Amino acid sequence: MRVQEWGLDPREMIREYGEVRDRWIAADQVGWLGRNRAYDGVTDVMQAMLRGGAEVFVITTKQKRFCAALLKDFGLQFPEEKLFALEDGPKTEVLLGLLQRPALKGRTFHFIEDKLGTLKKVSALPDLSEIKLH
Repeated sequence: MRVQEWGLDPREMIREYGEVRDRWIAADQVGWLGRNRAYDGVTDVMQAMLRGGAEVFVITTKQKRFCAALLKDFGLQFPEEKLFALEDGPKTEVLLGLLQRPALKGRTFHFIEDKLGTLKKVSALPDLSEIKLH
């Protein structure tokens, strides 16, 4: 990983990136939101799923405060307890945690991801084999 090759501290980088985003939002929230659009159709599908009673979770590598701002801008009324972000750990760990929740036992899970590397990580873990990947 280049971060390690270059002797950088990942935690410090996360903090600094967050501070840069915070300053950008403070100076130009409309501009920041405009640079962070959802993929076509995603918000419509999420709204339809929520209206239909589906249990929807968001798992992101963004910091929670930024994701919450984006979801609000997308017009999604999304409960914070169903938002998992950078602070909550790797996506694979979040998925494992969700699968272990008694209230979610027996449910079909669909994981929609835009990074092939993440899909490969999920598919490589036997404990996540029941998750449908998209």
